[in-house]
Amino acid sequence: TGQTGQTGEQHMLLSGQEWYTQTAIRAVNQAIGRVIRHKMDWGGILLCDDRFGGSNNQRLLSKWVQPHIASFESFGATQKA
Repeated sequence: TGQTGQTGEQHMLLSGQEWYTQTAIRAVNQAIGRVIRHKMDWGGILLCDDRFGGSNNQRLLSKWVQPHIASFESFGATQKA
């Protein structure tokens, strides 16, 4: 739902779950940015959480990261990749 401010602009209110997800994804994106700061940097980023296996949360990650995402069924499989 929306709420109108004093100047007439429309503000969208987030549910508790939407706010929590947005805040968590922002923190993950900031952490990724601390590993890879420019195009000549290299590093490995492991998101060891089932929530990042699905496209819903993957699409919330930074656009430059999305083409490089690989999902694995187990941690051991990441070592073979």
